[in-house]
Amino acid sequence: MEIGTLVEVKRTTSDPSMTENRLGIIIRREITQARKNDMPVRVYHVQFSNGHILKFHEDFLEVVDKC
Repeated sequence: MEIGTLVEVKRTTSDPSMTENRLGIIIRREITQARKNDMPVRVYHVQFSNGHILKFHEDFLEVVDKC
């Protein structure tokens, strides 16, 4: 996933700052080290249409296919 990608947050996670449709745009990407096994972890900053920006682990996001 790259900056500018349209994504949907999976139903397995929630945050009251998200929009109802759960759609947002990736505006920043971080790669950090996991504490348990030192494997790289990708975290994405997602901006929603209400202006809120939230951080999600890559497992909680799905790329929205082009129409």
